[in-house]
Amino acid sequence: MDDLFENGQYKSLNKWNTTDGAMHLNQRNNTLSAEINIAAFATILRQKNGRLLTDADELIRCARFGAPGRASDPTIGAIVNSLARDGHSITLANPVGLYIDSLDISGWTKPDGVTPVDSSYWQILRGSTGRILRAAYEVPPEEGFTVSDILIGGEPIEFGGQIAEHITVKLTGIACRKGEIQNQPLGCEEATLQLSAIGTIAPLATRLSSFDATEELKERSLLSSQ
Repeated sequence: MDDLFENGQYKSLNKWNTTDGAMHLNQRNNTLSAEINIAAFATILRQKNGRLLTDADELIRCARFGAPGRASDPTIGAIVNSLARDGHSITLANPVGLYIDSLDISGWTKPDGVTPVDSSYWQILRGSTGRILRAAYEVPPEEGFTVSDILIGGEPIEFGGQIAEHITVKLTGIACRKGEIQNQPLGCEEATLQLSAIGTIAPLATRLSSFDATEELKERSLLSSQ
């Protein structure tokens, strides 16, 4: 307990999450509050000079629900906003979380540069397929080589980041009751006022790369697109 708490406060950068392990995310933008923030703010319709905004970059610059220029925030926001424009009620699927979705091993080969690697090297340690919380990539000893001998596009793996580039991380949304929500679009200046009124809010940036939206006509607790 002394490793985890200081003066009664949890230390996310404790030794079991830094030098001696990796127990959970500690990057300040990768939080549940940031996920909820981007999904919620993206449900608000936006207009500029009387024109309804639909472009991903225009939306995020107007509504300020994330960081422009990323592959993640603008994509997530645009998909959520398109559902809102169609009048859906929108929510985040339970259990709410930031999940590892999958690992793409296309083009990965064994040391001979020809034989594809086995998908079994990727092991889910916590969570489930599509909702992975922790996973490991390891070559079984009987194969006679290690991860560093695997080639990605002909280049040997030297750093964990080379594997991370092929991992998809996601949040999952649910939309239903199409056409029942008829909200009026707000201007960009109103987005600034909303953020000011909230005060201290969750970090606006996330590191997510996809948003899965499905129409599910089930009664459940919904986050209104209002």
